[in-house]
Amino acid sequence: MRAEAYLRSFGIFSAEQIADFMALTELRQFNKHEFFAQEGQRCTEVAFIHSGIFRSYYGAAKGEDITYCFRFPGDLLAAY
Repeated sequence: MRAEAYLRSFGIFSAEQIADFMALTELRQFNKHEFFAQEGQRCTEVAFIHSGIFRSYYGAAKGEDITYCFRFPGDLLAAY
């Protein structure tokens, strides 16, 4: 699903509203091991995933990575 179709699926946005919103967006690509957001940094963006999988995790006391969710194509992604 593309971002436009995702927004249309709610049935509450006009075509003009969706077009206005999409004009504010940009297409970005992340490579494996790149971060959308990192601990300690303020996240000011929201992403719509077109392809690939994102993993959200945090570091445990012993240096382990604890995964708490995965995001897939058609999902929104944000740090909270």
